[in-house]
Amino acid sequence: MKTVPLIAILTSLALPAIAAEKPASISLEVTPSETDNVFFPDEDKAFSVELTNPAKKAQTVELSMLMELDTGETKESTQRVELPASGTKSVAIPLDLDEPCFAAFTFTVDGKTDLQARTTVAVVRPPQLDDIDFEEAFYGTHIMTNAWTAKRVGIRFYRSLLYWKWTEPKQGEYDFSNNIRSTNNALEYGIGYVWTLEPKLPPWIDVEHIVLLNTPDALALFEAWVRAAVEALPKERIAIEINNEPDITMGRTKLVTREEAVAAAAKLLVVGYDIVKSIDPSIPVLGGGSSGSEAKPGGFAQLLLEDADFHLDYYSAHLYCNTRYVKPDGSVMWPDEYLDQMLEQNAKLAVEYTLEKTVWSTELGWAYPMDDVYLSTTTRDFAAITAQALVLLKTVDHVGKIAWFRGYQYSVGLNERGYDYSLFVQQGDRIRPTTGASAFATVSSLLEGSDTGKALKLGPAMQGYLFENKATGQAVAALWTKHYDTSLKESLPKAFTIIDHYGRELTHDEWKLSRAPSFLVVDLDQAQALRGFLEKANWRPEQPFIVTEIGANNVNEFRINIESLLLEDAKTTISIGGASVEQVIKPGDNVVLVSCKDGVISGDKLSVTLKLDGGDSSMEVPFHKPLLSAPYAPGASVSLDKGLTPAKEALLVNKVDQKENLFPPDPGIPWEGPEDLSITYGYAWNEKGLYAIYRVQDDRFITPENHGYWNFDSLQIALDPFTRGGRAGLQPGQRELGAYLGSDGETVVDQGFPKTESKPDVSAKVTPFEGGMVYEWFIPWQYLYAKSQGPGEGAVIAANFIVNDNDGSGRDCWMGLADGIGENKKPDVYPWLYLTK
Repeated sequence: MKTVPLIAILTSLALPAIAAEKPASISLEVTPSETDNVFFPDEDKAFSVELTNPAKKAQTVELSMLMELDTGETKESTQRVELPASGTKSVAIPLDLDEPCFAAFTFTVDGKTDLQARTTVAVVRPPQLDDIDFEEAFYGTHIMTNAWTAKRVGIRFYRSLLYWKWTEPKQGEYDFSNNIRSTNNALEYGIGYVWTLEPKLPPWIDVEHIVLLNTPDALALFEAWVRAAVEALPKERIAIEINNEPDITMGRTKLVTREEAVAAAAKLLVVGYDIVKSIDPSIPVLGGGSSGSEAKPGGFAQLLLEDADFHLDYYSAHLYCNTRYVKPDGSVMWPDEYLDQMLEQNAKLAVEYTLEKTVWSTELGWAYPMDDVYLSTTTRDFAAITAQALVLLKTVDHVGKIAWFRGYQYSVGLNERGYDYSLFVQQGDRIRPTTGASAFATVSSLLEGSDTGKALKLGPAMQGYLFENKATGQAVAALWTKHYDTSLKESLPKAFTIIDHYGRELTHDEWKLSRAPSFLVVDLDQAQALRGFLEKANWRPEQPFIVTEIGANNVNEFRINIESLLLEDAKTTISIGGASVEQVIKPGDNVVLVSCKDGVISGDKLSVTLKLDGGDSSMEVPFHKPLLSAPYAPGASVSLDKGLTPAKEALLVNKVDQKENLFPPDPGIPWEGPEDLSITYGYAWNEKGLYAIYRVQDDRFITPENHGYWNFDSLQIALDPFTRGGRAGLQPGQRELGAYLGSDGETVVDQGFPKTESKPDVSAKVTPFEGGMVYEWFIPWQYLYAKSQGPGEGAVIAANFIVNDNDGSGRDCWMGLADGIGENKKPDVYPWLYLTK
């Protein structure tokens, strides 16, 4: 028997490998200060960074800090930190910031980018007025966690919802303790409160929907709850609003007609008003707070105000625009594009239908991508938009209050499609500021207590208002550009103090005007001197022209709308698509036609560059547009009565079946590929009109059950027959339509713009097939152009569509070649359709 060496035996055994113990990672956390990282210039400033070492032995690490200021300036520093074994060390971060600014901080351990923590700091102008009577206070927000922080940024009142469902969980058993505590906490810092009594139905009530509360028995239960709530709440610095956005909570149900929904909402308002006044006649009562498009003459709000018959003191309009998401591509509607006109319309309603003839708006805001809350293009725009809106709100008579939406991001789930409105965001168990908090503090400090601002005549490049603030003894001019940065071509008087929208005082050499407001401050007795100087000043924009629209009348001719910001005529050369024209561009709006001899519109994509030379400058504007062709088809071949014929199937040459065609662009959208949702489509035309067909593959169809069909499986089309595109928002002459298959198997058609209750003069047919739905449209030229004769071969039309997808729990997403329908109304992104032989 052969003897085997012991070492050979040991090495031949299959022993398991012993893995080296991986050291646990150091954790890094930033803790905001007791004032939520909001500081005044003259106070000590610091917050802390906590480093936790899970290892059983001490470690030395390098903590690096990168600070970025709103000015673009950056500062870096590094320090060594001794960490105890299995322990945490708090590192104080003192701040050398002695003037108003906004700063973003990034902390890194040992240079590891995967071990970072971030925070923000706002150094703000202190409020100039310590205390203001509640009814006189103008600037507020939705509720915040810390009233002391709210007071620091000039928030004078809160608005919050008080829900029936949560405060009377069992009939007759009321619990308003949280609401009482919140009110008292605000009152401690001189902050008032608008409580919105929201009739969200409690589980024990035998009522199907709040729109049915106006029966005697149900109404008595509502009355008892309102009375209990008002009696329980502190009465100092308080107002009561009845119902939040009744146009949505009560107006979007098929249980009743629109008129019946208005009457039901008015009944709740009248009952609520009478109860509040019976308890304390001095408590203001608000109502009518419809949202966006319904807060206008002829909308749900006006109908409600009429029915309420003066049973309210103030009108609580929600003055949102449709395009309120601040995106990196700049596709947002700025306040100066709509807000003053909307304010004036709603102020007229307040004068006509309320006792105090005043708007106390309980909601208005813009939203940024919720994960983008440090310093970026979107957050810088958010600060500028916040400042601009807060200025404009102070420029219309009969507007007395605004509650900015919203104070802080108090729940991760409360966002709109990944966008958030908050001035503050959560960081651990505290909050920290966004750029909007700095802007809010600046405007509130300067304009709280002032009279209504009066417009300044500054020429086409600029917009501005002059405010006289007797409470602070100052006159304040708020100025911004309508588009490009603008310089003042003369010296500013030394007596004028310049303040930017972050609250920083600028030197005269540093000042350049932009879309973000700047403020000129003088003693009150110099108000007219300030006005005189500004209205005679020589303002010069960096670029003299704005290209507001690029359209096409036909395949051979571009139509270009140019707004001149100059005060004088400018001889200009306009070039596009290989062709040029010379034209004198006058101050204001101009239309230029450029004919391209050989035509430039063909294929599936148009890419050209518009060049403008004139006004002592030159500029280039790239222009890209998807192109679709619509062949001629005799009327009989595209009749909606003939089903899916071979002639129609031959038109299905275009596809939308990629993830990039899903909106909003959220990686969490539950899409599993083309069989889940995809579209083939095509167009045709003839002497009578335009034909469109969309074959939608969808694994599950949910029929709309109430108003708001876009929340269910449906198709929406949008048409811009004159290819005007232009700025965000739909304009007269443009059309938006929707179609879906009703529960009775019949096709339902809705006209979304311009809104009408009558059936639009178009034909549509929705036909189900196994695994999908076919949508067909025939749109007469008379409907688009108000004349029976169509535009003919070679014409160009902007046409867009989206398919809404609901798999049982609300609209998950929508799909299309371009957006501009489902989220923001943007005709300038519509593809162009050209009519071929």
